[in-house]
Amino acid sequence: MEILLRNKFSSVGMLLGVIALLLSLVQFTFGPFSTKSTTLEIVVAEKVSAVKKGIIAGIKGEQPVVEAKKKAFDIDSILINSGIILSVVALGLAFTAGMRKENRWGVSGALFFSGATLAFHAALLAFGLIVAVLLLLLVISVVSGSTLF
Repeated sequence: MEILLRNKFSSVGMLLGVIALLLSLVQFTFGPFSTKSTTLEIVVAEKVSAVKKGIIAGIKGEQPVVEAKKKAFDIDSILINSGIILSVVALGLAFTAGMRKENRWGVSGALFFSGATLAFHAALLAFGLIVAVLLLLLVISVVSGSTLF
């Protein structure tokens, strides 16, 4: 307990870094947790219905009623953003612990866990961008009738 009290910033940084990393891994492995988004047919039907109601209200000389839609919370974006925020806070705490000359192992642990979380998110983003570019190249090659390479 005395070690934790002497190394407050690095200990809290390690704890937040571990929580952020576990949160990111659980969300990536078991996610998405949010409900399925609405289909294209439902969105188009809602827009057509709103236009129809607006035209009828305009013909009658009334003011069209605008329905305010309540936006539901997206649990996936909340989990992703909270993991990134926790990781950045852990990096800040590791920096502060290093400036206060706390234990090197604690500072290194906080840096490792928070850096691993940010690297995990960066790797996922890079992988998604590479796959998107390859898919775009595949579609262009199929449409043009040429080979990919």
